[in-house]
Amino acid sequence: MIAGARILLSFLPREVSKFISGILQTDGYQVKIIDGESEFKSTLGHESFNMILTGPATCSESGCDMLSYVKQRYPATIVVIISEDTQLETAVDCMKRGAYDYLIPPLEQAHLIDLVQHCLDRQRLGLRRKEITRSLEEKVIHLQQLNQRMSALYKIIRDARGMATLEDSLQKVLEYLGEAVDLEGSYCILMDEDFGKLVIDLKHGREFDLCYALREILLDPGENTRYAFAKGRNINEVSLEVERDLLRRGIAPERFQSFIICPLIILKNLYGYLCLVNDLDRPAYSFADRQMLSIVASQAVAICEENHSLMQSSQLITMGNLTSELAHDLKNPLANIKGILQTMDGKWSKDSVRDEALQMIFEELSRADNLAVELLAFAKNQELEIRYWNVHELLQKSLTITRNTLAQGKIEVGEQLYSEPLMVWANENELVDAFVNIIVNAAQAMTEGGQLTLGTRVNYHQGMTSRGMPARGRYVQIEITDTGHGMTRWEMDRIFERFYTTKNSGTGLGLSIVDRVIKKYQGFIDVKSVKDEGTSFYLNLPQR
Repeated sequence: MIAGARILLSFLPREVSKFISGILQTDGYQVKIIDGESEFKSTLGHESFNMILTGPATCSESGCDMLSYVKQRYPATIVVIISEDTQLETAVDCMKRGAYDYLIPPLEQAHLIDLVQHCLDRQRLGLRRKEITRSLEEKVIHLQQLNQRMSALYKIIRDARGMATLEDSLQKVLEYLGEAVDLEGSYCILMDEDFGKLVIDLKHGREFDLCYALREILLDPGENTRYAFAKGRNINEVSLEVERDLLRRGIAPERFQSFIICPLIILKNLYGYLCLVNDLDRPAYSFADRQMLSIVASQAVAICEENHSLMQSSQLITMGNLTSELAHDLKNPLANIKGILQTMDGKWSKDSVRDEALQMIFEELSRADNLAVELLAFAKNQELEIRYWNVHELLQKSLTITRNTLAQGKIEVGEQLYSEPLMVWANENELVDAFVNIIVNAAQAMTEGGQLTLGTRVNYHQGMTSRGMPARGRYVQIEITDTGHGMTRWEMDRIFERFYTTKNSGTGLGLSIVDRVIKKYQGFIDVKSVKDEGTSFYLNLPQR
């Protein structure tokens, strides 16, 4: 029951209206009784109702079909026709015009209450479904934007360092930044160490009055802005200085949401600025835009430092590797969401299918968001959340994520889990991604369907692993076995190499990610495989 639900009674005999009104008001509903077409339209012109119980006149062929009027003005309002006309054609005609149900007196009290509650519950679920769908669409758009930004960041890290000159590198930064953020113009200013000589002045996109004004402010040593940056004040304080300077130059205050300025600081010294500028009719820059600019600025600084031999190239290589791994992992949730949406086609009428699918989509969106958080954490040198986890729970989460992939591949899943919880010390998302990568690889290896077996046990290991690594102690062992096409000895020796793949559409990153994660938590991986029979991965993590 919806608390305080409003119900309209119209075009019914007076005794029927009083009977129904008494029943509904006793049950806590707000009831209004009206009659006549003019009063009907007048009431609906300024009031809304959850439900309308009305006589057959609403479905008549009069000059204005009142039922159509209701459905057009209030699509979510449920209309039930009450009529003594027992002809089937009449009932069918009312239903075609948008009525939810057709009742024939006499009406039983219990049946009437059940019907009203059922209709209102259906209305509530329908509104909730629309709300969830709208929220889902927003999250998908956000995820697509996030994926676009990560792709641009990866390109910056991958390509900008390979340019012949610093100027070419920074021009690439501006070009890829334009792909990541909706902007009309961007530019980069770089000065010498005394800020007295313009070394680089680059732009991308179009220029207009705000661009010229900002450039003059940033290059003029007499303005307050440069000194604000030089004194190490935060970007919000500097933005206020810029706005004061713009006001003095006649730029209207409404333009202040159309630009972002980020300093390029090398070893605590200000060397230049990275700026984004839009025209007034474009949306104001969001927090995500500012965050993206901050990350890109840090990469521009890294390029400048590298150009001056102020940092080791290994840092950028590490960042590039991590970004490529996260981009690879981001494909899994996006592929799962696509698969879920495909399986839902034509099944929205089944509440259980819809609710389960929506839950899985939200979990995948959360997992993709967490991957982006990990990238930002790395860029900002933040630590990930690490604590004790039961590997059985993480395996079940991995199976939930890959359920559609396994079902589409006609793969049966068997479990041989240890009788007690097995705890490990790790980050949840990293381990789940590792398990998902192996399960997806196993599914792809079973092109004609097959059996996937998950097992856990306690492994007391002494000596060398199958890959020639020393290991000693008590480990939690996670076994993932498939009945796929297996591997040759030569293939087994290379499966953990970055970018090695035997698949036409593969990236060669999945198993290298798994290997890095397991090693990160002082674990090791053993592999057994027989060509044309199957493969077993044994992931070993220290037991806690």
